[in-house]
Amino acid sequence: MKRLLLTLALVLVPLAASAAEMDADTLAKRVGQVFAGYDDFWVWINQRFKEAGQDEVTYRGRAYFKREKMFRLNFGQPPFLIEGTDGVEYWKYNKDQNLIQFCPLNEKAPVHVLFGVFAAGEQMVKALDRYFDVDIYDPNAVYGPDKIPAYKLVLTLKPERLKELYEQAGNKLIDPNAKQTWTFWVDKETFLPRQIQVDWENKDVYIFELEDFHANAGLREGLFRRPNPPGVKVEPMKEAP
Repeated sequence: MKRLLLTLALVLVPLAASAAEMDADTLAKRVGQVFAGYDDFWVWINQRFKEAGQDEVTYRGRAYFKREKMFRLNFGQPPFLIEGTDGVEYWKYNKDQNLIQFCPLNEKAPVHVLFGVFAAGEQMVKALDRYFDVDIYDPNAVYGPDKIPAYKLVLTLKPERLKELYEQAGNKLIDPNAKQTWTFWVDKETFLPRQIQVDWENKDVYIFELEDFHANAGLREGLFRRPNPPGVKVEPMKEAP
């Protein structure tokens, strides 16, 4: 996952608010309150990404989250790609490559975008205000072929934040694809994201579809620890600059 997807993980409205009172900040707070209100949860994920000039690649799996910062994402059943964190280190396991990589969980860890969204919780409004400009807020959108009533929120990274990140890298472009647009479709009934899409300036697209949410499932902490299968190569993961 590319460098600036870490932005949500770095920070990383009253409940009676009506649709008429809803705005971008209120929506972010409501979504954050939903995530923060569970001890743990898991959800089915469809991840699609299309890099410029390449065919679209699709993975399906499950994402798990447990407070405070435990996260796991399985692709495939049984999984062939797994990544996660126990709150101390971040790790990735590629079964096909027979390889596990790991690094400390810090601002340089190449975390998955969903970990940042899940972990932000009630800090989502601060993340929104600090990092993003609101391009579109549509309280009357629909999602999917069933036309589920949804809020649509389109965000772009603030120019001053992008400049700040450039300067932190010694006035060099941190990532040639740094400019990005985020689009959220949020279910009006549950205030859970149904789809998160990240569009890059170079036409790369990442799409995450969330289905079948299960809350307070009693997830054990061992699920989030780095696995230790026999005969697998283990090495440090390259962190972001």
